[in-house]
Amino acid sequence: MSDSLIALARKARFTDLPSFSGQPSEDVEQFLRSIKSLTKSDTEITDAQRLEIVRGKLTQTAGKWFDDNDFQTWSEFETVFRNRSPSSTQSQLRFDQLLQRKQEPSESVSMYFDDIVSLCKESDSSVSEKIIVQHLMNGIRPELPLFRHEPPIQHIEVFLKAAKKEQDIQETFQKLDELKFTDAKSYFALNPKSIPFTQCPKAQIA
Repeated sequence: MSDSLIALARKARFTDLPSFSGQPSEDVEQFLRSIKSLTKSDTEITDAQRLEIVRGKLTQTAGKWFDDNDFQTWSEFETVFRNRSPSSTQSQLRFDQLLQRKQEPSESVSMYFDDIVSLCKESDSSVSEKIIVQHLMNGIRPELPLFRHEPPIQHIEVFLKAAKKEQDIQETFQKLDELKFTDAKSYFALNPKSIPFTQCPKAQIA
C-alpha cells in the first residue's frame, strides 16, 4: 500500500474517532485505546505527534485542561489523564456486563471472543491474559467443550483457535443432520408407497 493510501486511511480513522470532553459518563480507557490503535502501526511516530493527535480529539473542559498543561511524553500524559478522569463507574458497569455475558446460540465464536476481550480491558486495563481466558471459558456455549482441552488453555489466541475448531465441528454435524433430513423427505416424496405403515391384524373367525 502506498504512503498516500496509508495517509488517507489514517485520516479516515482519525475522523471516525470519538471525541472526549471530560464528562463522567465517558470511558477513559476506551478513548486511550482508540488513540493507541490509530498510531500503533507507525513505528516512527514520536510522542509529540501522538500528543498532537490526542489533542485533536479533546474538547470542552478536557481540551482546556490539556492546553493548561505541558506534556513532554505520552507516558506522562496517559498517567495524568487517567488520574484526572477516574472511570470507576464505567469500569464497574463493564465488569457487571462481563459477569453476565454469555455466548448467544447464533453468535459466532469470533464475535463473542472480541466482545469478552473488550469488556475485560474496559473493566481493568491491566487485566491478565489468564483472567481473560477464564471469562471466555465461563461464557462460551456448553456444547463447545473447551474445558476438556489438553493442555488447559492459558492464552487467548489458543482459546480462539480451539473454539473455532469446535464451532466448525458442530456446524459440520448440524449440516449433515439437515442434509439427511432433507434427503429423507425427498425420498419419501418421490416414493410414497415406501412409507411404512402398520397393518391391522385380520379378525379371526370363531
